[in-house]
Amino acid sequence: MLVRRLSTLDHLLNSLESPIILYDIFGQVTHVNQAMNKLLTQMKMTPFKMSAMDLAIRLTGHSAEEMRDKLSQVMLSHIRLNLPVTLSDAPHAYRLSIHPLVGEDESFHQDDEAYPFNIHGMLFEMTDLTETKDLSLLKSDVFERSNIQLKHGVESITNACVLLEDEETENKDQILTELLTQKDKMIAFMDELSGYMDKEIMFEGQQLFPVMPLKQINDVLASIKEELEKKKISIDLAEDHFPDMALAVPSDLKTLCKAMLIILLEDAFNETTIHITAANENGTMRYTLSNAGYGMPDEDFQRHLTSKQISDTTPYQQIHQLYPKLAHWKADLSGSSEVGKGIMFILKLQKFH
Repeated sequence: MLVRRLSTLDHLLNSLESPIILYDIFGQVTHVNQAMNKLLTQMKMTPFKMSAMDLAIRLTGHSAEEMRDKLSQVMLSHIRLNLPVTLSDAPHAYRLSIHPLVGEDESFHQDDEAYPFNIHGMLFEMTDLTETKDLSLLKSDVFERSNIQLKHGVESITNACVLLEDEETENKDQILTELLTQKDKMIAFMDELSGYMDKEIMFEGQQLFPVMPLKQINDVLASIKEELEKKKISIDLAEDHFPDMALAVPSDLKTLCKAMLIILLEDAFNETTIHITAANENGTMRYTLSNAGYGMPDEDFQRHLTSKQISDTTPYQQIHQLYPKLAHWKADLSGSSEVGKGIMFILKLQKFH
């Protein structure tokens, strides 16, 4: 019966997507699900060789004394802890949740009563907050970028007003017209910006939102840094001190950028460069990503790019899934390839002001 229960518990824990580890009342490991084992292995840790306090200290950066106090609160007062994971080896942004495993008769105790003998251990759970963190940063990026744009607009209006007050200024009618045009543009910009800032993008994941594509590309490059280094691939990406914003679904755009970069990386010759450029073309942002690689006949590449039946590789499948959404973004993705030359993608996005 005991073996059966343990087998059921193992099956239950392994069926959960969240990384979970169980400890007994002495802080020793009793169960580790597959997700947690995989995650800790990535972080170069062996869970069965670490106590609950050892793991908590490694993950959160707290001192032994601080963590001893926190775990004591969990054991004695049955509180639940949520702590940020600060380990640099963590592949994503995580939160460590520590739950007490209490007996069924806990409800008979008073809220302010300590009852350590009713606890069976602790549960550690890791929650991936990467997407939540990325989405929360989007508004911050838009706010920062908009402040710069509004500042430039105010400076332009101020300069125009100074010229209008100068009796020696010529073409005052033209300056006044430009001033009124600039004013209307700023009002329209602030109205549209207000609409986007009011959006709860965490709950409206498929809504268009102003994004900085080059920043998303940089994030993707950071995530595939190890693969780039293995092939000694360098990146030619001009630094953008005043990045333009484009309209897209943030998570989908990141997926699309990663798919394109993975294709370029896998096709590229060793010790070559992937080039990434951006240009503003009459209200459209044009991003060109290209490599020096094996390539393929362009006719074959076009079929890979547009036909679901041709390609079974994950990056191309991701592009196929996103293709129908591009029209909603008022975006366009095209590309070309040549044997012995490599692959080039061209992504056009609607500019946000």
